[in-house]
Amino acid sequence: MTHENVIGFVFVICAVVALIYEFLQKRFFPTRLPLTEAAKTDLIILILGAYILTVTLRLDQIDRNLQDALPSPSNQYDKDLRGHISSLREGSKNRHITFSNHHESMTSLLRSIGAAQESYEALNLYTTGWQGGMRELYDASVDAVRRKVDVWRCFVIHDQYAPGEFEIQIKAMAEQNNDGIHVFWVKESDLNKMPFFRENPLRSMALVDSAWLLVDTSPADRGDSPRGDSPSETMVTWVPAEVAKNPFSQLKTYGYIKPFREADLMKLNEEYSKLERATK
Repeated sequence: MTHENVIGFVFVICAVVALIYEFLQKRFFPTRLPLTEAAKTDLIILILGAYILTVTLRLDQIDRNLQDALPSPSNQYDKDLRGHISSLREGSKNRHITFSNHHESMTSLLRSIGAAQESYEALNLYTTGWQGGMRELYDASVDAVRRKVDVWRCFVIHDQYAPGEFEIQIKAMAEQNNDGIHVFWVKESDLNKMPFFRENPLRSMALVDSAWLLVDTSPADRGDSPRGDSPSETMVTWVPAEVAKNPFSQLKTYGYIKPFREADLMKLNEEYSKLERATK
């Protein structure tokens, strides 16, 4: 038992003894003079002071325990963790944060779609069939549809694909379309003509409830996204003026955007196959 607990215990015992004494005096010795009001007030102050002292000492002990549980950084992991916590605090203040690794980026995407209440709109450049972490994002999208969230996703069709890669993307699009996601597509060459993307780099991005904007800012020189399997760096902002600059209202009315029809894409795949054979 710690010293503050001992002090608290002793004063509690004293208080109980005093109350018992008062009760017994009134019950069995009514002719004796009871405690005066001044004495009662002093007793109450004494008990209250003991309680405050006990709480103060207990809080001090809790603080010491926390200090022991959070030692000064001893390795790079500790420093990175403390840096991450600092960035979260700064992000909460500025309503803008960048997650700079794969795990944090995927977590931000999953939590954003999990928090969506009305709409989730996404422009996706990913082409690997939505496996691994991207499968989790797809499952979260289906869960959002079940919550009556309007999920709209536009896939970017690239000018070139590795053998069999386009068929995998078509299959992923068909699966999402069948599960209630509003699936659209656009050719990359046509998307680059859109006014927004003439001024800004083509990147995967998502808009949540028209209030949060998430942009895949993975460095292209590392071979990561935009076309990789999932983002390794994601910028999130909920500053109204920044969110208002999103391209989705322009994108959804863009003439080159087309709703998913598997037959249309299979026809396009045949054209790609012919072009590939002609270049060999």
